Amino acid sequence: MRLFKIFRTIIYIKLFFNFGYSSITKQVLINNESRLVIKIISDVKTQADLYPHTFLIGLPNDKLPNVKITYKDKSETPLKTSKDQFFGFQWINIQKLKGLNTGTLKVSPMKNDGAYYSNILIEIKYEHEVKRYQNPNLTNVNFLKNRVINWDVAKSWIIPSQKLQKKRLDLPVGRWFQFFTSEDGIAAIPYETLSKVLDDVNEVDPRSFSVYMSSNLGRSKTQSFNTSIEENLVEISISVEGEIDSSFDNEDKIIFYGRGPSGFDFQNNT
Repeated sequence: MRLFKIFRTIIYIKLFFNFGYSSITKQVLINNESRLVIKIISDVKTQADLYPHTFLIGLPNDKLPNVKITYKDKSETPLKTSKDQFFGFQWINIQKLKGLNTGTLKVSPMKNDGAYYSNILIEIKYEHEVKRYQNPNLTNVNFLKNRVINWDVAKSWIIPSQKLQKKRLDLPVGRWFQFFTSEDGIAAIPYETLSKVLDDVNEVDPRSFSVYMSSNLGRSKTQSFNTSIEENLVEISISVEGEIDSSFDNEDKIIFYGRGPSGFDFQNNT
């Protein structure tokens, strides 16, 4: 999912994580280059405890790994939830973030008769292939360390960045939207703005958002909308307020440093 801003800034949105409820415990039992094992223990007290569990997982390549889910301790509950109601598990997106192939695994604790499982074991086995990786840089670490559940291993799967080439248009799969900023400085994209163009914004994991600008570092060549996406886009750093619950809600917003069409006014020192 994508957004394109003033200076040819673009926001790339997709889906991800779900930590934070005290009645749910999520523990990584095994994390190595071959497999990842996660245990979920639930003591359901509220409807939120029945929502699907989501995990942003670093991958060695762009292939979906094998997943085995073991459900135990079926329990009854009078609580109901309609949020993302489905049964079993699903991969809701595959994408590259800061040079790391990632996928979001979504696991429902619900059983189709209205009951839920309080003990879930997730086993993920990766499909390896010969690839050349590089050590993570500071940008990789700052963006991915607290988002990717298996970062301790996945940090060794960073794909080397390629030098920009002329006429290169290699865009990640997703929905793209164009928008503009009028001046240089800290900018924010609030929930209200995204909800006008994304009907399903509540279902998007904000940890997968990305913002891009053109190779001229944000200086837009035109103020026209609905123009073609430029070549050689550059991803910029962002901060998402409210991303910890893996849901983009009313008070959440995307914060970044944007550049307007004309730059600084040196005469007025602004």
